[in-house]
Amino acid sequence: MFLVSVSSFFRDRDSFRVLERALAAVVAGKADGEPIRVWVPGCASGDECYSLAIILSELLGPYRDKHLLQITGTDLNLDALATARDGIYRQTALRDVDDDLRQRYFIPRGQHFEVIEILRRNVQFERRDVLGGAPSGELDLVSCRNLLIYLKSELQDQLIKSFHQALRPQGLLFVGQAESLSFLGNTLFAPVDHYHRLFRRRH
Repeated sequence: MFLVSVSSFFRDRDSFRVLERALAAVVAGKADGEPIRVWVPGCASGDECYSLAIILSELLGPYRDKHLLQITGTDLNLDALATARDGIYRQTALRDVDDDLRQRYFIPRGQHFEVIEILRRNVQFERRDVLGGAPSGELDLVSCRNLLIYLKSELQDQLIKSFHQALRPQGLLFVGQAESLSFLGNTLFAPVDHYHRLFRRRH
């Protein structure tokens, strides 16, 4: 239904820094063995999924084996999903990736960079309409950026309700810089950082 496929790693870098601080609290509150689940609807070529995998891998550090990290990207665009599964990107897609992260998580392939295998194991991609439901299990984060602006208000509300249902209590919702929540959205989510469009499930 929706085939928007524009993405890059750490798009809106300052917003990702705000998200990283909020995710640090999520990680700190996890008991040993408790999974960390993330959904990226409208994931396009997967850049954002891998960006989130990098952030969470850095936050987990030596404890990454104590938590199952499940990041699910969904999209309808088969070509974009193929790129995501390959995990190979042009250098321009990594322009906002810090040099040390690029060295740790990517392998140079000529004019391209390949995401390392250990990171790719944490990310899966599925062909699914954004309104077709969330992955199974309570989610810690839904990152749906620059997709709501393409939807009519009633579909936006439908999607926001599905995010609310899929997230665990106090789960995080991350939307695009040009997007805002409707009246319904604001009854379901409280701002963590309104400027950077990060919200938390109210109840």
